[in-house]
Amino acid sequence: MGLSFDVGYDFGLSENLSLGFQISFLTGTLFEYDWNEGTKTETIKLEKGEYESLNRIDFSVGLRFSK
Repeated sequence: MGLSFDVGYDFGLSENLSLGFQISFLTGTLFEYDWNEGTKTETIKLEKGEYESLNRIDFSVGLRFSK
């Protein structure tokens, strides 16, 4: 189960150039995975106290050129 959210904004520096900022947030929880041993695959289900949190935050800055 997971959720992703991102927002960004561009500031005009000139008629053809802008500076952009963006932040992205990704969150999720791992509660089950498949273990592959080459000849067989086993589904591993984690107990409630063993769930793994998968969180990530990204910051981006960029220049945009337009015609």
